[in-house]
Amino acid sequence: MALVGSPDSSEDWSYGQTDTNAAKDFLLIIIQITLYPTHKGVPYPKVRQENGAARIGVVTLDSAKPVDKAPGIAKDMYVLAWTGLNNNKQLLVQQFNRKQDTITLFLCRRT
Repeated sequence: MALVGSPDSSEDWSYGQTDTNAAKDFLLIIIQITLYPTHKGVPYPKVRQENGAARIGVVTLDSAKPVDKAPGIAKDMYVLAWTGLNNNKQLLVQQFNRKQDTITLFLCRRT
């Protein structure tokens, strides 16, 4: 989970959350200045495997409840970046589709 505060230190924070439980680990070989390489598992789905879910939203710190979420189907997209605008009253969200051939830019307003 990642949290981004508003520039004026208000009570609204935008957040990004991922759930990679459905994705199996892809082993990376880490070669450092050591005698033997090490392995590290990174959740990454292969073709036709279920993708991990991602969501972006805004939470108010006084209630600790999410107030809004960005659009998109959680398991059919990758979140590239997001930023809060107007003290997190708006979110600018950049998403990549599952086929990785289309980037969608959303401007989300608080309701």
